[in-house]
Amino acid sequence: MKKQYKIIVLGSQGSGKGTQSQLLAEKLKISAVSMGDLLRAEKKKGGKLGKKLSSFMDNGLLVPHEITIKLIKKALKKSKKGIVVDGFPRDMEQVKSFEKFFEPTHIIFIKISSKETMRRLSGRRVCSKCNENYHLVFKKPKKKDVCNKCKGKLRQRDDDKPNAIKKRLEIFRKNTMPVIRFYKKKYGTLEINGEQAIKKVSKEVEKALKNRS
Repeated sequence: MKKQYKIIVLGSQGSGKGTQSQLLAEKLKISAVSMGDLLRAEKKKGGKLGKKLSSFMDNGLLVPHEITIKLIKKALKKSKKGIVVDGFPRDMEQVKSFEKFFEPTHIIFIKISSKETMRRLSGRRVCSKCNENYHLVFKKPKKKDVCNKCKGKLRQRDDDKPNAIKKRLEIFRKNTMPVIRFYKKKYGTLEINGEQAIKKVSKEVEKALKNRS
């Protein structure tokens, strides 16, 4: 197997790409970088950039290219032994810039249907204090709307509400599917059925990586 992994994990919203990226990074003992986490961290800081990000993210819109590239470059500098990049790049403009300083060893595409995306995202909840994640079906809190860890109130993210989800799916089909087709043609993609149990998806990801290495 390759010693230096540079993996990109792509998929529509709710596909589980974040979970699988983290599991894969732990398995391979390399870093995991999530564009979503980077953006949410900057948004939480507030200030001029935080407010600007809110105007895009809360409405299910793509964040401007110049912001995402700057954040991903900063994150990659901290990675030495290999990396799993979750949810980036999301459009061809980002691909063109990303290709200048990052050449992936593997592209993983986790596929789920639009119906499954809606079911998964609409049920997500996050703690308003510690940001612990829950789900009304897959990870219910012990007490309704209350965080198990800090007792903070659970809320639904603005970008997980029905109208925002629909916009995010439209953007994914229009902007990110061309990225996946580009990578498939240039590098070949490892396509995984994301509508399975987390452990099953993880095993398939590991198997696909081993067969491609």
